[in-house]
Amino acid sequence: METRSEILGLLTELITEDVSLEDLKSGRTAIEAYRGMLENGSSEEEELDDILPDIIEEFYSKQEDLISQEELKVQR
Repeated sequence: METRSEILGLLTELITEDVSLEDLKSGRTAIEAYRGMLENGSSEEEELDDILPDIIEEFYSKQEDLISQEELKVQR
C-alpha cells in the first residue's frame, strides 16, 4: 500500500499538471487508498490531514473540468 506522502505527491502532481482520464483514475485510486488508511487508524504526519482536503477538492474540480471537455469533444 502506498504511504501518505506518496499519495500526497501523486495528488499534488495531478492538480498542478495537465491530466488525462487515466491520470484521474490513478488519482481516484490514491484518494481511496488514503481514506482507507484514515479508516484503519494509520497515524503519520498530521499536517497532511490539514492540507489533503484542499488537494482532494482541487482534484475533483479538475476532474469535472476534464470530463466536461471530453463530453464537448464527443458532442462535436
